Amino acid sequence: AVSHISEDDVRKLYDLRDVLDTRAAALAAEHVNAAQRANTAAGVSAATFTQLARSFADTAQELSAEHTAHPGYYELIDQLDAAIDHAADNPYLTQAQASVRLRLARVRRLSTSNPDRLIAAANEHRAISEAIASGSPQLAIATTRVHLSNALKNALASKELTRQAEEKRHLSAAS
Repeated sequence: AVSHISEDDVRKLYDLRDVLDTRAAALAAEHVNAAQRANTAAGVSAATFTQLARSFADTAQELSAEHTAHPGYYELIDQLDAAIDHAADNPYLTQAQASVRLRLARVRRLSTSNPDRLIAAANEHRAISEAIASGSPQLAIATTRVHLSNALKNALASKELTRQAEEKRHLSAAS
């Protein structure tokens, strides 16, 4: 069971995610670009993100074939988050994101019942990985925003969140 989280809470969480996640993706892409220009792989490698993109593409295919949650999918997201945190190289940003990710776990559980959304999200994560690998901060921001917009729409449309909102309206009307 998912503990209560309001629609307003979800919207506010995604407002914060927009700021944090887009900035982290942009920094990661900038650092990948700088490493490419300096011809160094000083811990920030386009290859890391290229491999993650391939893994997300494979996972999207597996999700399509199975049409159920893939056991390694969320581990792959964790790997992407860790790679972005490392490449962004900002411990304060990473700390703020850790708090958001903890709260996000509750919202993420609302999405697991929608296999089509999981496939789309895997492809969105692939696009984010490719954007960072390309070294383009603007593309990293754009692909992250597309993902966050779609994730928010899905979360707000989830049956659990809709049921909680209906219960709240019902209780308000009864008082």
